[in-house]
Amino acid sequence: METLTKHFTPTVKRPRLNHKLSFGILVLGGGTFLAYYGYCWGWWGRSSLLLQYLFQCKCPPISAEFRYPEQIDVILTACQHDTFIMSPSGRFLYVEKRETENNVGYFWNLQTNERIPYTIPDGDRYFLTDDLLFLRTDYGKGVEGGEHILDRTIGVLYPLRNIDTYTESEANVSRMLEKLRNAQKVFYIRSYGVIVIEENFQVFPDRNFIIYYDIPGKDPDSKEKFLQYNSVPYIQIPRLAYSLGEDVSPNDRFLARDDGIYLSASNKKIVDVNNMSSSLYGWVYDSTGAIYAKPFGSCLIRYWFPLMDGSNCLIRVPQPILKLKVPQEYLDGTTP
Repeated sequence: METLTKHFTPTVKRPRLNHKLSFGILVLGGGTFLAYYGYCWGWWGRSSLLLQYLFQCKCPPISAEFRYPEQIDVILTACQHDTFIMSPSGRFLYVEKRETENNVGYFWNLQTNERIPYTIPDGDRYFLTDDLLFLRTDYGKGVEGGEHILDRTIGVLYPLRNIDTYTESEANVSRMLEKLRNAQKVFYIRSYGVIVIEENFQVFPDRNFIIYYDIPGKDPDSKEKFLQYNSVPYIQIPRLAYSLGEDVSPNDRFLARDDGIYLSASNKKIVDVNNMSSSLYGWVYDSTGAIYAKPFGSCLIRYWFPLMDGSNCLIRVPQPILKLKVPQEYLDGTTP
């Protein structure tokens, strides 16, 4: 009698992915994609600092305009610059991006859209005119430190003598006043100094450039009061352009403030900043809009310790340079 023997084939158990884990990864990935895509194209989270920190430098540059209302143009995205300054007329910007080893800068003519590569040495920078800048450069950066005048048109630095002649003597004050009154141009930077530029300064830089810090008086406005009291014509250069508070347009028709643009004649608001978290920087040359910026960015996370005076920012989120546009009907003159 034959015995039937059953042959059992061992069951091989294949490892199976945890369905819950895979579903969670799918949901997380999909959620991240939606958050990214929705933020980039302005569907949600425009004012979220967290989403800005996570995504704004990863979004396509063209998408920046979609994150702001129609009345706002993005001049430079947050990731296209680290610092900038604007000329008094609003025609030129100096834009700088900090690279790994060296900074890279350029002068941008907003009227012609021409960009001329030039990197200013580290230090304090102020436009005095469209073509001349005052620089107080740091030492050890490949340039002799100290005060300079930069001629933007030819990219040449001229040393600026620091005149320290302060005494209470009437004779010294009289000599200083004579220099100031005979100067071609006198510039005043509040709480900083008085800069005097003579004619032909390119030919005689040692003789014709002077800077004077020690005008008699100790309060921050003593220099300006001295100039006013002695009837010395001067041009005031804001030390912090973004803290202007308000600024009138080149054509005198409009007034820009931190909360929007107004008509100068009636003080009627014609366009709102729409919760734009930036401060007024100044007008563009043709009065079509005002520049708003936040040079030091916005703080995402702050920290403080016991006995610490105030708090410090741990993570800063860079902000774009924006133009708040005057409505076209006011530019055309069809609306009073």
